[in-house]
Amino acid sequence: MATTTANGWTILDKDAGVLYREYDFGGGIATTLAYRSGVGDELHVMSPANKMSEAAFKELDEFGKVTALITCNGFHWLGQPEWRTRYPGAVSYGPDAGLKRLRKKVPSATWESVSALKSAANVRCYELPGLKMANALVTIDTPTGTFWYPSDFIANIPKLPPNFLLRFLFQRTDSGPGYKLFRLATWLMIKDKAAAREAMLAEVHRHPLRAVIPAHGKHVEGGDLLALTEAQLARLK
Repeated sequence: MATTTANGWTILDKDAGVLYREYDFGGGIATTLAYRSGVGDELHVMSPANKMSEAAFKELDEFGKVTALITCNGFHWLGQPEWRTRYPGAVSYGPDAGLKRLRKKVPSATWESVSALKSAANVRCYELPGLKMANALVTIDTPTGTFWYPSDFIANIPKLPPNFLLRFLFQRTDSGPGYKLFRLATWLMIKDKAAAREAMLAEVHRHPLRAVIPAHGKHVEGGDLLALTEAQLARLK
């Protein structure tokens, strides 16, 4: 059962150190995911939030030492500067093909590829095949099931945006509201849809799927989550 802290973290698995929080990036809501790497007490953070409170940082510190600040693609970098100030010993990481853009956006960071991340065998941060815009995904296998962060490719956006054009695009592509393939992102970022789809299906079939934590929207768990996820990935064609 997920619990929420006083300062906005949703704890999905305290033992595995899997938790997330939502943040407003100015054009919508995105998700910061934190998880233990399995190497000592190290914490990896995906898509660090901007405008974090010190109280929220302190809550996160209870789960381990932040050593990796990961950006899933060229758009989720806004929180990097303030997190690097808060954790000066942490290293910034991004997907290989996105490093050039990230180095321009945050030149103060020494960026490394997600392929250089060190973690236990049950924790993986990786890139998909078939992309035209780099993205990093995360899979965390635990004794009670797998947590999966599918970057921007699946979203759980609760309501359509008020902007007329964005609202029309969401409706036209059936990218929301609710747990949906985020077709606006797949059109922009994926070149070989079959290769990307099969790779994501392989991930959700590896172990029992406990929860999906999208880059946009709250986590989804319970019910027939695997069937729901398969149905959305089948739309990627």
